[in-house]
Amino acid sequence: MLHRIRPRPLLDLARRDLPGPLDVINLIHTGRWSHYRWYALLVTPPLLAVGGRPLWMGRTETVVHGERQADKFLVVRYPSQRRFLAMTLNPYYLAINLLRESGVRRFEASFTHAMHTAPQLRSARTLVAVHLRGADDDAIDAVRALTEPIAGPCVYATRAVASLGFLEPPAPTDPHPLSFPQIALFAPPRDAALPLQALAELAPRLEEHVDACVVQVYRQEPASVYRPSLRGGEDEHAAAPAARPDVPGADPVTVP
Repeated sequence: MLHRIRPRPLLDLARRDLPGPLDVINLIHTGRWSHYRWYALLVTPPLLAVGGRPLWMGRTETVVHGERQADKFLVVRYPSQRRFLAMTLNPYYLAINLLRESGVRRFEASFTHAMHTAPQLRSARTLVAVHLRGADDDAIDAVRALTEPIAGPCVYATRAVASLGFLEPPAPTDPHPLSFPQIALFAPPRDAALPLQALAELAPRLEEHVDACVVQVYRQEPASVYRPSLRGGEDEHAAAPAARPDVPGADPVTVP
């Protein structure tokens, strides 16, 4: 990684006046998950040292509309992009980053600024995520108004404000910019079956307000999923293929 850092884009990112805090949205297509679990353990001390913390961690449960965005979905909050760079640009991180690179197949991540964060986000067991492209503030308001009656209250909304693109040449495991730079998350009621058909029918209505959208269901995972297993066995917590509501035999999702 060190020899691929481009100094000018890195300096430009460090000098930008980005109001904090900033959330890094992580969309991970898993590789050797056992390696990523070691990375997650070893990155925790420097993450906490710079004031960072995960807000939500989970896996894709169901793809309702559009292309699958990730196996794992993480929201990590940092005080600023400079604190993030302080965490990553040191010999310790450069060493453990090798575990991250082997632990993922493909990776999207961007600095985002949250427009809305509800206290219920952290405790939400299931989230309906609407990934958006080409949405201004009015469009996001329209998406919320259309989605909340079906998927529950919006507990989080964010938009990308900067990429992490200071590596050259880019590799699949590098943090590529988010394909859908705006995201809104909705928390459905617990112990209720998700109305997957209604969500699938909602997607074309959402796309009247934006250039494109993807609708997915994420299921929260405990921190233990992101820690090494002493029992051995490869990737027992790697994501299984997500069900689609339009696939015959797909099980309905019940919110725990």
